[in-house]
Amino acid sequence: MPMILFKQNIIIIFILFVFIGCAGTEKTISPEKTKPLLKERIDSILSDSVLNGVYVGIEVINLSSNTNVYEKNSNRLLRPASNLKLFTTAVALEVLPGDFEFKTQVLIDGDINNQILNGNLYLKGYGDPLLTAENLDTLAEKVSRQIKTINGNLIGDISYFDDTYWGRGWAWDDEPKYFDASISPLTVNSNIVKIFINPGSNIGDATIIRTEPKTDLIQISNFAVTSNSLSTSELSVTRNWRERDNRIILTGSIPLQGNEERFSLSIWRPEIFTLNLFKEKLELHGVTIRGKTIIDSISYGKLLFQTNHFLDSVITNINKTSNNLATENLLKTIGAELSGKPGSADGGVTLVKQFISHIGIDTTKIIIADGSGVSRYNLISPHNITTLLRDRYNNENTFKRFYSSLPIGGTDGNLKNRFINGAAKNRVHAKTGTHSDALALSGYVTTTGGDTLAFSIIVNNFTGNSKQYRDIIDKICEQLVIYE
Repeated sequence: MPMILFKQNIIIIFILFVFIGCAGTEKTISPEKTKPLLKERIDSILSDSVLNGVYVGIEVINLSSNTNVYEKNSNRLLRPASNLKLFTTAVALEVLPGDFEFKTQVLIDGDINNQILNGNLYLKGYGDPLLTAENLDTLAEKVSRQIKTINGNLIGDISYFDDTYWGRGWAWDDEPKYFDASISPLTVNSNIVKIFINPGSNIGDATIIRTEPKTDLIQISNFAVTSNSLSTSELSVTRNWRERDNRIILTGSIPLQGNEERFSLSIWRPEIFTLNLFKEKLELHGVTIRGKTIIDSISYGKLLFQTNHFLDSVITNINKTSNNLATENLLKTIGAELSGKPGSADGGVTLVKQFISHIGIDTTKIIIADGSGVSRYNLISPHNITTLLRDRYNNENTFKRFYSSLPIGGTDGNLKNRFINGAAKNRVHAKTGTHSDALALSGYVTTTGGDTLAFSIIVNNFTGNSKQYRDIIDKICEQLVIYE
């Protein structure tokens, strides 16, 4: 199908959904006289002195009877952290085709004669957040079957997105951290490098370092040493982020008998890193590149190969593991596909807000700054989230896909180690959210009586160890499970 017609069809589907398909979500939730025992138990949990001065917002809806079960400060605007991913992924499931693919393509703009390419080889990114170094190796191996010499340049095309690498409201000093990786349509290994550190053979020896992916692109300044076996690890690992490069700096020490230490850091200019990693893979497979390795765009070319990941795989990865980069790539992809290229976060946010405004959320009274919830600017209420969850529950076309993407208590994703024992195991399907001073859990509970509840619990403005607040959230969920 021609790209223009394809894009027009997407827009028509989106418009029809907004103005017709949402009519079924305008149900009024009847107030229910909360069963005294449930209310007393939740209120008792919330009376814990650790919550003094802390903001807590809760709303619980019985979707089976369309009634309110419990609420506390349900309209208070709070920082949702990664609960914002529920909005981005829900909208993506509606406005992108079910078989939508996140692609990475290899193209040429010249002829191949006797395994010699008289032209340029392109690596064009379409925001695939699941692309790995192994995928690049597979592409390079396929290229090597047809091409042994490239007389032109190796070019990375990143025209699918705009050139904004950082989310609005992201902390400036979070850059080297793995969970705030730079956004790019050419992404590899989630735009992070893993560093593995082992002690040397003797006290005083330099530590032994390896990285994943294994590449000459990562320069390491290793000032860390092997210390007395009775000491503890005192390692500091960072990237030279102030100078905007990918040099890894290690200081401190690791005991002679110490275990391997592992760290992850973000990559600067991930498209350049991805392209150069692809070059290394090509050379490993016997391909000679005579030209330069540069970033540019392709106006015309012939597709040789591509690798891809489907939309549902990306959304499951986002919600199960709370992948921030994948969410930001998804947000820009929504913008690129529906508003035109280059895709931008602002374009994606506009479409998300257009969608949720038609399911009853007043977007003039909330703030959505990014797609992942990393931004401290985001403000959403528990009621906003349960409104979305109720709408998804009533949507026969996409609910199963949305529901299956959520972590399952005691089983997988970010809830694998929560709700391990007790009645809540396998009955809580919900998205986590974590900041240094914010926790959230929102999703669905299947009660022991067979009802389905939508719930949102957000805790903000706490200090100290977050575990005690997470335990409070989990205790509330346990009570919801036995609600009848």
